[in-house]
Amino acid sequence: MTAWRQDDDWFAFGILCARLLLDLERFTTNAPHERHARVLKTIDTAKHELTEAERKLLQDLVAADPLERLTAPYDIISRIQDIARALANPLHTQQEDVQYVLALDLRRPEFIDHLMESGLRDHLRLDPMGTFIPGDPVHRKEACEFVRQDLQKPLLYAIPGRPYFILVGGRLSLKITAHRGKDGTSSWQVADCRSAQPLLFSEGDDSFRELPPGHVFAYAREEVARDRTIAQNATSWEPVLPKIDRSAQISRELSRFHEFVRVSNQIELLLLDSQIFPYEVIRGPWLQDGVEWAVVKERERPEGHEVFEAFRVDLIDFLQKEVRGSDRSKVILSGARDGARLKLPPRDPHSDDDGNVWQVDAMDQATEFVTLSRPGLSKGRVKLETEGFLRSAGMPGQISLFRRRKKAIDALDQHGYLLRSLATPSHVRMDTGASELPVELPHERVDEPKRASIEDILRVRPIYTLQGPPGTGKTTLVAWLLREIITEDPVVQVLVTAQAHGAVDVLRSKVGEAFQDVPEADRPLQIRLRGPHKAGTALPEDGVEGVARQVLQRSISQLSAVSSPSEVQLAWLEDAKVMVNEINMMQEQGDLGRRSSDFVELVKRGANLTYCTTSAGDLVALAAGQAFDWSIVEEAGKAHAFDLALPLQAGHRWLLIGDHKQLDPYRYEDYQQGIEKLDPVAQTLSRLKVRASGLLDQEWLDSWERRSKPDQDEFREYAKKWLKTFHRLYEYCAVATGTDRLVTDTEAKGASAGQLIGQHRMHPDIGRLISEAYYQGRLVNRTLDKENEPVERVRHGFHIPHGIRDRAVVWLDVPWCRNDAATREVGPKSGQSPYTNPAEARALANFLRALGPDGGCQGKLAVLAPYSRQVSLLSQQLRGTPLPAGLQVQLGLKAEAIDGNRFPAHTVDSFQGNQADVVAISLVRNNEEEIGRGLGFLDDPGRMNVLLSRAERLLILVGSWDFFLHQVQAVPLADESQPLWSFKKIVTLLDEWFLDGRAVRIPADLRENS
Repeated sequence: MTAWRQDDDWFAFGILCARLLLDLERFTTNAPHERHARVLKTIDTAKHELTEAERKLLQDLVAADPLERLTAPYDIISRIQDIARALANPLHTQQEDVQYVLALDLRRPEFIDHLMESGLRDHLRLDPMGTFIPGDPVHRKEACEFVRQDLQKPLLYAIPGRPYFILVGGRLSLKITAHRGKDGTSSWQVADCRSAQPLLFSEGDDSFRELPPGHVFAYAREEVARDRTIAQNATSWEPVLPKIDRSAQISRELSRFHEFVRVSNQIELLLLDSQIFPYEVIRGPWLQDGVEWAVVKERERPEGHEVFEAFRVDLIDFLQKEVRGSDRSKVILSGARDGARLKLPPRDPHSDDDGNVWQVDAMDQATEFVTLSRPGLSKGRVKLETEGFLRSAGMPGQISLFRRRKKAIDALDQHGYLLRSLATPSHVRMDTGASELPVELPHERVDEPKRASIEDILRVRPIYTLQGPPGTGKTTLVAWLLREIITEDPVVQVLVTAQAHGAVDVLRSKVGEAFQDVPEADRPLQIRLRGPHKAGTALPEDGVEGVARQVLQRSISQLSAVSSPSEVQLAWLEDAKVMVNEINMMQEQGDLGRRSSDFVELVKRGANLTYCTTSAGDLVALAAGQAFDWSIVEEAGKAHAFDLALPLQAGHRWLLIGDHKQLDPYRYEDYQQGIEKLDPVAQTLSRLKVRASGLLDQEWLDSWERRSKPDQDEFREYAKKWLKTFHRLYEYCAVATGTDRLVTDTEAKGASAGQLIGQHRMHPDIGRLISEAYYQGRLVNRTLDKENEPVERVRHGFHIPHGIRDRAVVWLDVPWCRNDAATREVGPKSGQSPYTNPAEARALANFLRALGPDGGCQGKLAVLAPYSRQVSLLSQQLRGTPLPAGLQVQLGLKAEAIDGNRFPAHTVDSFQGNQADVVAISLVRNNEEEIGRGLGFLDDPGRMNVLLSRAERLLILVGSWDFFLHQVQAVPLADESQPLWSFKKIVTLLDEWFLDGRAVRIPADLRENS
């Protein structure tokens, strides 16, 4: 055993100081000898971060040879005091000997232009047509003298995250860097100056230094290279280079991120306000067969009720886009006095719950009339006023969510660790090192990329971001990750959230599969948070009351089997029966009894796994009184930063899973416009004070008005970069190690970001289309057998119409409208809302009628379109269309009941996260617009990625091949930065496949009911 020595303390002190001043945490996983060598190298090269005295002291304290280490306390303390004095007054030197040298690049035209505009022309006494001649010794000398005179009282600024500094004089603002010699080495003995650089903002008192007046001298670069004595006699710039306080910089970054979350949430408020429409009654109300009817129309907005102009939308367009489908076709009509308020006044307790809720039955695009109905005999229904305001029936819930979210966002500054993890993940990252997994992962279910990501997620803290391209098994990964977490810590508590209820249910189901081989008594306690229970409806078995009842029933069963129960057991048995009865009565009465209420709360607080949406009402109360060990957020790529505030505050470790190559966050373009127009946003919000009581962020509004324009511009740029929050965070996590970009793919490497690359869902041809167009060909198809043929589960058995046998991609070709006007899209140029294509709807109906044979595919069919109006048209056109036996219609994740009057079709937004064996896509666009300008929504790579990646066995594309060829013909495949590059890649691949037979293009049948 080695004895302790005092010398070891000074070595430890040196290491501690080095860790505080330099980024050494990335070496924690290295072997001790290698770690020490890397520390010494980092100290030796830290010429910018440390003064020469600081570097020398650290080198002496932690020297490689223990015998050479500084250990004398008097020497150490004396040197520390010298460093402190030098830092307190860095310019306390013999100023007459100080000479800071600039090497000017006088051969750069743009640099000379700046000098001439700043006064060099007058200094040289040149006429307006005179020019600076770099080869003229007099001109060079006078230019250097002009710079020296301008820098009589120089200020030197540090710029965050940049390897240069800005030297500011009377008129000049110059960018300086370390001088690069002929041998390629860099040194601050001389500073290079090659260009001007305006100073946009300052980082505060510690980010700049005042240099001694009159002690900056300028020389031409050629002269510095020729005369070595200039550099030899110069004073090093290094001691006076300003250093930005790292803690202040982090604090500022956190403040900016918090402000971004607040601002984007306020933009949401303006979006909600734009969806409250003033109406007038055109006809009615009248009663017919027990139903009350009315016809209304949008009227002009009253004075003082103007909305943010960029978000303005007509009522008809809103209803067609937002209130389509059986679950979203209801609106609330409220009176003129209070109806414009975002939060409606409390309802009359004597009226029915739906007293002012109406069903949307019909919309007339030409007259802009909306026909509404509601039950005519409901007790205490609210009287319809001749003028008032209309909103969707879901808006009260949205406002309630907004209030909850605002509270969570306001409290974000109390969650400093979370803020740091999101805004600057590299500053909190910890790697605990590789370790054996508690459970051996089954190779047939968990491939190498998933296994590698699971290992890194478990070893890296506190945050990990995972990109999951289509078909790569994100939910499978989560399920087996939870198996590992719970096996290692049986009392762990994990919050699992996603934006959509359907996605949450899919996750929960997949987790159940991962625990199938675990005895029931050892399985985790899981609950699903849902909305308030309505009396008279069955309790969901996975809801907290249902799970509590199951726990009690198991307890009753086990205690009843005990031959000689104790008094405690008998008492508990009696209590358990009472509580089960109370829970059963809740189904009818809606409320829990006193005993069962406490037990249900105990189950809620004690569950291992809690599932809910990111907007669940119970989440606020749960997070306020309970801290989860983990918070896992699925669909994070579609989430705004404010959507993450609630679920992330509840956890200590965070896993965000998404794919920034698919759909952007909801209404991304609107939020982008809001950020770009923050001044009018603030003005519009200020006018909302009366109508948005308790919802406005008044503190931010006041601060925005006081900000300088450069400050405002800088924040706008910052906010625009964070609008795609998951993408930004993923990129930050990818470089969180402080070295080059590090992403987990096929093996664990201690990264904070990962990408799944094993594609298990789609036919290999569909998988290849997606991989090459959107993921640089990185996805590996795992749907091939040993003979390199598609596995049976991704093959379809159809061979009618002719040519589709064994083809996974079918293009149903509609003529270009240039050759057949009947196939032209219908939209704004036709006086209609965007967009429909009746010809494509007929073509698809006829294709599905012909599809065969029966039994060719036992599975599901999904019909998609990028526009909601085309979805409505498809629902009508395909109604009653016979499908081959064995092929059934795929419902959305919301699992709405099949309506006999409509064929279930879906927008791309509503179907993300879902898939089907057969997917038919109506592409809609068919016009004669200029090259690259006629695609509309389809020019969005994320939207197209989702559309094309939903099919497992057969992908049917309905559209004009000639039109799309025309639209992308000018896109160079060699330049992947082109906006339409992905679309061009798809068209190019399909064109090749049509020729070699891998895919098929067949003419569309456009006849009516052929």
